[in-house]
Amino acid sequence: MRAIRSSHFVRIVIALVAVALLATACGDDDDPDAADSAAEEPAASEEPAASEEPAAPGNELCGDRELRIAHVDGFGANTWRQITAAELRDELSQCPNVTLEYAQADFDLPTYISAINSYVAQGFDAIITYNDFGNQALDTLRQAHEAGVVVVPYISDPGGVVGEDYDGYVEYDFAKEGADMADWLNDLYGGEGQLVFVGGIPGNPASQALYDLIEARLEEIGSSIVILNETPIDTNWDPAEEQRVMAGVLTQYPTLNMLASDYGVASKGGIRAFVNAGVPLPPLATSASDNELGCLWQELRPTNPDFELLSLDGTTSVVRIAGRKALAALNGLPDNEPVLAELIPFIDTANGIDPPCEPSLPPDADLSSALTVQQLQELFGGMAMDEDAPAADDTATDAAADGPVPTEALCGEGDIRVAHIDGFGANTWRQITAAELRDELSVCPNVTVEYTQADFDLPTFISAINSYVAQGFDAIVVYDDFGNQALDALRSAYEAGVVVVPYIADPSGVDGEDYTKFIPMNTPVASAIWAEWFHEVLDGEGELIFVGGIPGNPSSIGAMSGFEAKAEELGGGLTFLNDEPIDTNWDPAEAQRVMAGTLTQYGDQMQGVVSDYGVASVGGIRSMLNANYPIPPLATYASSNELGCVYQELVGDNPDFELLSIDGTTQVVRLAGRLALSELSGVPTGDPDVFELFTFMDTLNDLEPPCEPDLPPDADLSSGLSVEQLKELFE
Repeated sequence: MRAIRSSHFVRIVIALVAVALLATACGDDDDPDAADSAAEEPAASEEPAASEEPAAPGNELCGDRELRIAHVDGFGANTWRQITAAELRDELSQCPNVTLEYAQADFDLPTYISAINSYVAQGFDAIITYNDFGNQALDTLRQAHEAGVVVVPYISDPGGVVGEDYDGYVEYDFAKEGADMADWLNDLYGGEGQLVFVGGIPGNPASQALYDLIEARLEEIGSSIVILNETPIDTNWDPAEEQRVMAGVLTQYPTLNMLASDYGVASKGGIRAFVNAGVPLPPLATSASDNELGCLWQELRPTNPDFELLSLDGTTSVVRIAGRKALAALNGLPDNEPVLAELIPFIDTANGIDPPCEPSLPPDADLSSALTVQQLQELFGGMAMDEDAPAADDTATDAAADGPVPTEALCGEGDIRVAHIDGFGANTWRQITAAELRDELSVCPNVTVEYTQADFDLPTFISAINSYVAQGFDAIVVYDDFGNQALDALRSAYEAGVVVVPYIADPSGVDGEDYTKFIPMNTPVASAIWAEWFHEVLDGEGELIFVGGIPGNPSSIGAMSGFEAKAEELGGGLTFLNDEPIDTNWDPAEAQRVMAGTLTQYGDQMQGVVSDYGVASVGGIRSMLNANYPIPPLATYASSNELGCVYQELVGDNPDFELLSIDGTTQVVRLAGRLALSELSGVPTGDPDVFELFTFMDTLNDLEPPCEPDLPPDADLSSGLSVEQLKELFE
C-alpha cells in the first residue's frame, strides 16, 4: 500500500512540475524583446513561472533558524480539511527547526480575520491558508504580507496578486479538472444528459469556479448536456447535509441522470438519498474521494448499472506545495514549485480504474493521500475517540470489525429505558415489528421497552415523543409515518440528549443533526433480483406489468426503474407494458379493483407481474381468479401468510404461477434497537447501515411459500419470530 500511495504522489508532483515547465516554455520565440519584457514585468494577476530546476527535497528548504508557521483554514469541520492539515504537518516534520500551529474559523469571516491578525501579532514567520471568503479577506492577507509575514494561500483564490497581496499561491488546474469532468460525462451518453452540480459552502469561489468551467467546456465541445441548476447546490461539503439536500433535488429535478460534485466525501450523502428513495444511481464525476465512496461503489454498482464513477484526486497533497513555497521564501531559496496542481484520475470505472475499498481503514480515509496507511489510521483513530463516552469492551469492538456482535454485548451497564413509537399500529405488520424489538432487546435484563402508537394522528405522535423525553427515557426507536411533519419533535428529542433512531420510513432529516441515525431497507436490491428471476422464468424475453402503491410515490417509481435498468443490463428482453407503476394504494381491495381493468387492457400480452407489496398482490390474484385468467409468475416483496396459502391453493390449476418474494421487512427494527443500545453503551454493533432484504419465497428454485392456518392472513412469516412466538402474539 505504501508503495502505491508514494507512487501516486510522485505522479502528481511530476505532473505539477510538467505544468510549470510548460508554462515557462510558452514564451514568444520570434520576439526576444517581448520575452525580455515579460520576464521583467509579469502580468499582475499571474505568479512568476516556477524555475526549470527540479523541486528540492523538503529537508533542503528548512534553513537554520527557528521558524513558526501558522496553517489557517476558513473552515475545518470535514475530513478533507483534517487530512490536509495532517499532510502539511507531515511535510514540515522534516524540518526540526519548524513549529506549526493550526486554526480554523468555522466559516466565520471575523474569526478568520482575527486568526490571521493574531498570528501576525505573535510574530509568526509564515501563514499558509485556505481562504474560504474570497476577496472579503484580501485586505487582511495583504496587511500580513506587508508586515513581513510570508503568506501563501492555496486552492481557493483570494482574488489578489502574487508579490503584492501575498507571497505565493498554488491551486488546482481548475480548467483541466472542469474539462476532464465535462469530457467524461459527455462521452458516457453520447453528449446527452441532464446534469446536477453539487458544491460546498454557499458562495464559495472554488465550487463556482468548477461549475463555470464544466459549463464552459460542455459549450466548447458542443455537448447537449444541460446543467439543471443555475448555481452550485449548497451542501457545506457535509455528507449528512448533502443527503438532506439531495432528497429535495430528486423531487425538483426528476429528469437528472448524471451528477458532478467538487467533494466526493460529501457525495456519499447524495448517494444514500438515491438509495433511500429507491432511485437508480446515475454517473458521478467528482474529486476528493475517500475509502467509503469506493466501498459504496463496490456495494451498489451491481444493482445500479449506470453508476459509473470518476474521481480526480490528490487534492489533499496540494498544501504540501504551499508549505514548500513558504519555506523557500523564508530562506531566500528559489521557488521551484509548480503553480498549478493537475489532479490525477484516481477512480475511473468507465475506463477500467475501479475504486479501492480498504476495510482496515476508516471510511473517511482518502486513499489518494500521500499519507501512509498507518498515518491515516492514527489520524482518524484519534479523532474518532469520544473521551466522554464509556470505554467499549475490547472483545466486542474487535468482533464488530468482523461482523455483527451479539446483542448481549451491547446491553451496557445500568438501567436503560427504550420507547418504541409507531405513527400507526393497527395492522399485523406493526404488531409483529413491535414484538421483534421486544424480542431483540429481551436479552438485556437492564433494558425496559415501552410501546405506543398514534393511530395515524400527528398531534398524538408528537405528544408521545415529547412525553418520553420528559419522562427521561434514554432512547426512542420510531417508525415515523408523518415524514418531515414530525421532524421538529424528533430533533428536539435528539437535542435533549435522547438517542433517536427512525427506521424504514424516512423522516427527511439528517443523521447526527435531527436524530442519531436513520435505518433504511436496501430496496433497490429487490429490483435487481426480480429482473434476474424473470430473466430465468421467461428465458430472457417477456412483457410484464408493474404494480405499485400510492400515486407518484418515489419508492414504486424507483423499484420499477431499478428493474428496467437491470433488465437492460441482462439484454433488454424484459419490458413493461405500462410506462408508470399501476396505482393500488398498497391496498388488497384496491389492487383487486384495479387489476380487473388491467386485465382488459393488457391481458392478451401480460406474461408476468412485478409488485412492490405482496400483501396487496393477493387482491390482484383474486381479480384474475374471478376473471378465469391464468395466474402468471409474480415477483414481489413484503409477503404475507395469505399469499403463501393462496399460492398453495391455486398453483395446481395454474402451472405458470411461479412466486418470488424478497422479505424480512419486520426485522429492520432489530437493527434500529441494536443501534440505540450501541449509542448508549459505546460498543459498535458491526451491523450494516442499510438492512439487506432476503429471498423468502422462490418457487422456481424450490423455496416454497409457507402457509400457517392458525395465524392471521396478513402475518409476515419472514419475521425473525418463530411460528410459536407469532401464535402467542395473535392468540
